Amino acid sequence: MNTTDTTNYFAANLAIARRYAGLSLSDLAEKIEVSKQTISKYENGELSPSMKKVFALADALKIRIEDFFKAPSEEKFFLKGFEIKDVSYDSFKRVKFREGKCIPTDLVERVKETAMKEFIGYEELVRLSNYQIKFNNPIKNVPIRSKGDAEEAALKVRRAWKLGSSALSSVISVLENQGVRVIEVREQVDFEGLSALIMDIPVIVINREIEEITRRRLTTLHELGHLILEIDEDVISYDDIERICDAFAGAMLMPKELLFLELGTSRTRISKRELIALKEKYGISVRAILVRAAFNKIIAWHDYHLIKLEHEFDSDFGQYFGDEKPRRFHQILLRALLEGKVTRGKAAELSGWSTAKVKEFEDNYF
Repeated sequence: MNTTDTTNYFAANLAIARRYAGLSLSDLAEKIEVSKQTISKYENGELSPSMKKVFALADALKIRIEDFFKAPSEEKFFLKGFEIKDVSYDSFKRVKFREGKCIPTDLVERVKETAMKEFIGYEELVRLSNYQIKFNNPIKNVPIRSKGDAEEAALKVRRAWKLGSSALSSVISVLENQGVRVIEVREQVDFEGLSALIMDIPVIVINREIEEITRRRLTTLHELGHLILEIDEDVISYDDIERICDAFAGAMLMPKELLFLELGTSRTRISKRELIALKEKYGISVRAILVRAAFNKIIAWHDYHLIKLEHEFDSDFGQYFGDEKPRRFHQILLRALLEGKVTRGKAAELSGWSTAKVKEFEDNYF
């Protein structure tokens, strides 16, 4: 092993060990009595510490001296609940954009990379706070071959999660309560969502620039469908998979029994006022309501198109005043601060906030 290898190994292992210990650059700097900038230079390989400082670092991080100088792949450092080699934004394979849009490759890659960085910070906080909800898929190993299968799967999920047959006040809260990581990113409005299963942790990423709440709800559940529905991608086409996930999302928002209760079993016309009332009650778009009504044979597909023409809408109408924002990360962060499991400096690093904003966050709740 040459000197360059040793320096690179030390720098990489120092950064890993610091994050695993739950320390910010400032926290570690204070422990060994150097500046934050010095720690940053150690981790970037720009500066080599004296042996006295190496011993101090090992003591502060509670690791062995020799661990600093092994190739990172030789030592099982576990970061945020999974091995570093498993952390790759290529895990996000499904990226959903608005139909008919030509999306540049660099945007897709940027979205994936941003999502992975957010996820890593989330998992580090979960590990440091020792707050974990294990996700269980209630329809695991149930093959899904059609929209009808997706409809039945949605009913099973609602029963397993004890959601009853009423409207879902917050889709994101339901998912976070089941252990799904829901992350927001800010991107151009053509991007809707993406999902991945990383070390059995389901992750859904949505765009905070989507202002229409019903669209956010449907997108979130559509991505859940990609994660938990057992669909044979070698047999079923991409377009059909998208339709199956849309059917699952619609059934989660408004189960068939509620659809029949609200609309009856057979209609030829549905008034605009009825559609707006259902949208405002269940948080599902008018278009999705009509699609579900046609799929469940309440109206014929011919009548579906006539109703669309009658109401002359290309976009949705009516407004749903719901609240669909991820809150679990900040709840865990607050708890970790309260219990002293993270410092303000570490909280700032994990959240991307300034330390002043972290203090303001604490003051608003304590």
